[in-house]
Amino acid sequence: MVHKTPPEFAIGKGIVLREGKEVCLLSAGTILPVALAAAELLAQKGHSTRVVSFHTVKPLDRELLAEVFGRFRVVGTVEEHSVLGGLGGSVAEWASELPSSPARLVAVWGRGMSFCI
Repeated sequence: MVHKTPPEFAIGKGIVLREGKEVCLLSAGTILPVALAAAELLAQKGHSTRVVSFHTVKPLDRELLAEVFGRFRVVGTVEEHSVLGGLGGSVAEWASELPSSPARLVAVWGRGMSFCI
């Protein structure tokens, strides 16, 4: 289960599912439980990981992305389909317009994926 109670929902606004300080995983759709499991595995290895549900990719939550890319050292997108035209591609396109960012973007998609830092 991703949500214990129904979350506040607004089109174009991400929902923070888990707080963290070092890594941020952005995810959309039915693969959210995989992102949460990855955060738990990363936590076991000592990496504090935030997970954010991007239930709407268009429009993107630009305000949340600006906060994430200014705060985290690694930002990962996790989705079950092609990165092109999806969450990963949209975030990469948005990030390409940044003058600079301390974050490294890692896009992960498909089945049988692995995520490492």
